[in-house]
Amino acid sequence: MFYLAADNDHDREWVSELAEDVWTNQLPAYRRFEAEHPVPTAVEAPVPGDARESW
Repeated sequence: MFYLAADNDHDREWVSELAEDVWTNQLPAYRRFEAEHPVPTAVEAPVPGDARESW
């Protein structure tokens, strides 16, 4: 994922806020998008009349 170093309390607060946003908002949205848009599977057999045959 990502790693951010926090040198002081102010930076640590900002990093924690960013990590919380990623965990609660961005990851669920990414997983929801992934579930709604499955990756197409490869075609088992090639289509007859391959494009290269016409070259």
